[in-house]
Amino acid sequence: MKFLLEEKIVNEIDYKPRRVLKVEYPELIIAPSVTQWLKDEKSDKFFRKAMKNPNSCVAKAVAAGKQAHKVLETGDTQSPMDEAVIDCFNTDILCDIDKVVGREETVVHPVGYNGKFDLMASFRDEYTIIDYKKSNKKRTPSTLKQYFQQLMAYRFAHNWLYPSHYITQVAIVNIYGTEVDDIKSNVTTLTPLQMEDYESQFLLRVSSGECVGY
Repeated sequence: MKFLLEEKIVNEIDYKPRRVLKVEYPELIIAPSVTQWLKDEKSDKFFRKAMKNPNSCVAKAVAAGKQAHKVLETGDTQSPMDEAVIDCFNTDILCDIDKVVGREETVVHPVGYNGKFDLMASFRDEYTIIDYKKSNKKRTPSTLKQYFQQLMAYRFAHNWLYPSHYITQVAIVNIYGTEVDDIKSNVTTLTPLQMEDYESQFLLRVSSGECVGY
């Protein structure tokens, strides 16, 4: 199964690799990551406990999510499920992507964080930061709130580092299903007002100075 996303990659931004950012912004590279800032102590404890049992529902879901993310990052398929994920993306998502500008790039921001986004592309005619989420069932907006904060953090940092390519939209691509023949997709974007709200929530979290496990 060919990953057609790779045919839309353009060299439009001279992204700075992590080693360069480490020299230019050493204090930001060692700062907490976006995901560290967003950790909740109670849920983090539950998650770590569940992950100790590789046969738990949580552990299996995480493993499936990581594998799907790897497939969408590399295009390398190792199983029928991997091929189903790629086929779903090729069929449902690529029609809205004009070009891919960045993949798995590190960003930093002087308020004190760093992170790596999944995809930056021209999506539905807007520069968009895209995050991949694989789940057993379709994710609803109410279950994606933390991920929206994460995306807004990436957008905020990207716009600071690369203002010539201003991100105007964020999107979560949710590929869901447990059987090869039942893989589907859903895309969730935010209104400008929602983006402003989630960005404020994330920046308020950073300004609090409270970061779990850091």
